[in-house]
Amino acid sequence: MRGWGNRLDLLHLAHSEDEGATWSEPSPQFKGYPAARAALGSGDIILAYGYRFEGSHGVRARKLSPEGDDAGEEVVIRDGGSTFDLVYPHLVNLPDGLVSVVYYINRAMDAPYRIPTPLHRIVHYIFMTYVYLTLAKICHTVPFLRKPFWRYVYEAMATRFTLPEWTFMNYGYLPDPETPSLHLDDVDENDRNLITLYNHVASARDLGQKNVLEVGSGRGGGASFVARYLKPEKMTGIDISESAVAFCKTAHLREGLDFQQGDAEAIPFAEDEFDAVLNVESSHCYGSLDAFICEVFRVLKPGGSFLYADFRPTGEVDAITERIAGTGFVIREKEDITRNVLSALEEDSATKEKLIHEIADSSLQQTLRIFAATSGTKLYKEFQSGALHYFRFHAVKP
Repeated sequence: MRGWGNRLDLLHLAHSEDEGATWSEPSPQFKGYPAARAALGSGDIILAYGYRFEGSHGVRARKLSPEGDDAGEEVVIRDGGSTFDLVYPHLVNLPDGLVSVVYYINRAMDAPYRIPTPLHRIVHYIFMTYVYLTLAKICHTVPFLRKPFWRYVYEAMATRFTLPEWTFMNYGYLPDPETPSLHLDDVDENDRNLITLYNHVASARDLGQKNVLEVGSGRGGGASFVARYLKPEKMTGIDISESAVAFCKTAHLREGLDFQQGDAEAIPFAEDEFDAVLNVESSHCYGSLDAFICEVFRVLKPGGSFLYADFRPTGEVDAITERIAGTGFVIREKEDITRNVLSALEEDSATKEKLIHEIADSSLQQTLRIFAATSGTKLYKEFQSGALHYFRFHAVKP
């Protein structure tokens, strides 16, 4: 099976002795995903899978014992893929005892068929970068365009970039030096700053054995972190992107953790249902912030917590504070975390640049750098100058 918990880079093995009614605990075997298999006449199994690691992207295979727990030497079927978007193999048994492996692969970035001329590259780059920036600016100032624009962006990203390691899209948080370091499992270390932002926002309230909702769950890494580390009784994530929800249902398999499609301005749950509502770096995409805050108030139980973080132009923050208080919330904490977010952006910039180079065509790379606020981009500079303010709230429903 592909992945388990947060180990989506490993294929896992599980056994059933009752025709699939129950299964043993999955155990990690080796790197590779996604995979497909075919049985040989001897009872052995041929397993083909994608390999998307350490700069090597391609298709590999192994022969397994009938029980699946004795894996032979890895065979490289093909290497040289340009991005993570490859493989999804299908195996077919041929009459002569051979096995055919069918797959797809993206060739090298500089292959001539991809973009035939330098002029084409330049035009495509300018179009993708500046059209994106122009549309984003227009949609920020026209509320009824904001939600459909960002819904399209996140649908496109969830569909185009399917690599399971990418489960966070926030800007991160680097604590002050005197703050004790957050303990994380080894598999979570690569996302430390991104996880730390979630921890800083969510741990304002003890979520142990609570019913928690995340609005704008994206690729699900934050909800998965809360479920695994902060131990709520139930953790639910909703997102307006159906493709993102489908990704989460595959990438984050855990009892008590669920994802479903839902609109932040019309949350699909009853009144007084949740002990806490979490919202991290998402509300700037909504058409109506007032509608969202009212919906959060509605679905929270009395005494429930609104755990909220996002960024805005500095001049808009006081108005947001007034909206939260005006809805009926009691604001327990309000914090400016811009400096910590900017420090995380600085520390993670090289890693993000490397990932963008690996997964995206050259015409999309600058747009993704802007989206990720890597060093030197417009958003990064606006955090530096103080034009943008990153805030955190803990507000309680009386």
